[in-house]
Amino acid sequence: MKSTNAIWVGGIATALIVPLGSARADDTSGAQQTQQTQQTHETQYPTGHKTKTTTTTTTTTTPSKNKAKETDQSGAGKADKGDKTSQSDKNTGTVESVTKDTGEAARKANESVVGPKVSRSNDEIARDPKLRPKDNREAKKAGEAVGRATTTAAEGVASVVQDTTRATDAPGPYSPFTLSWSPLGLIVGGRVSIQGEWVPTTHHVILLSPHFVHTSQDVATSTDTTVSQTFTGVGAELGYRYYTGHRGTNGVFIGPSVIGGVYNGSLPNDSHVFTDIGGALDVGFKGIIANHLAIGGGVGIEYLHVSHDFGDLSTAPAAIAASGVKPRLLFELGYGF
Repeated sequence: MKSTNAIWVGGIATALIVPLGSARADDTSGAQQTQQTQQTHETQYPTGHKTKTTTTTTTTTTPSKNKAKETDQSGAGKADKGDKTSQSDKNTGTVESVTKDTGEAARKANESVVGPKVSRSNDEIARDPKLRPKDNREAKKAGEAVGRATTTAAEGVASVVQDTTRATDAPGPYSPFTLSWSPLGLIVGGRVSIQGEWVPTTHHVILLSPHFVHTSQDVATSTDTTVSQTFTGVGAELGYRYYTGHRGTNGVFIGPSVIGGVYNGSLPNDSHVFTDIGGALDVGFKGIIANHLAIGGGVGIEYLHVSHDFGDLSTAPAAIAASGVKPRLLFELGYGF
């Protein structure tokens, strides 16, 4: 009897537990998954009495939150990527807008001086190679202008120049202004210069290049003693260049310039304010990359007359404080607009 009663009590408890489990599963159906399994066992006692016991197993599975997090993070990542792409597009658009506005302002400034007809002609020639003069005819004219004795050599040089120009003079916008910087001055010693070029009409360029100089050298005053001499001041160059290109400051160039400056020489026992004045002739080549970046270089020769004789000077001070004929080396990095 005790066994029978125990079996009945177990059955009643199971009957009560199962509905409770089902109710809980229903309450959490939004967040959990519930699975029930029933097993029946038959028990036979020595008295010959048989009983059947039913066991119900309830399994509850909670969905992983990691998947939701991964989904959220994936969505956030895509949003961040989209934001970065959008920001990059905005930055690119801003740069293009500034470049366009700068170019438009430069064209209007140039047009106000040379007139709309010349300005429009410059831009049309720069963008359409078909409108440019024939290279062979230009080379022949250049050769004939020199004279019969040197016609062949002049034609040869002119042909090389035209071939170089044709190979590098790609169609593009016309840039009437260029700002350049020459790093060679700092390498040689203490010279910072900025060069501005204006191209009112195709081929013809007016340039202005102010500079600041602060350089020094050591001078021996005795066997074991040296004193530093410093040279500081400002100067400028004003010149003209002829460029063979059709987009502004591009192609082979040649042109003269005048030079002048006022400086102070600090000597061991005294100091002198001095001036220099002179002229130069340069030849070189400049190309345009990505419609605006101008890179060029060349060589030249200059003559300076300095108002005070400082004797023998090293290379850097001699560039401004020594009279005479001296070579020039050019390297320019600029932006056309």
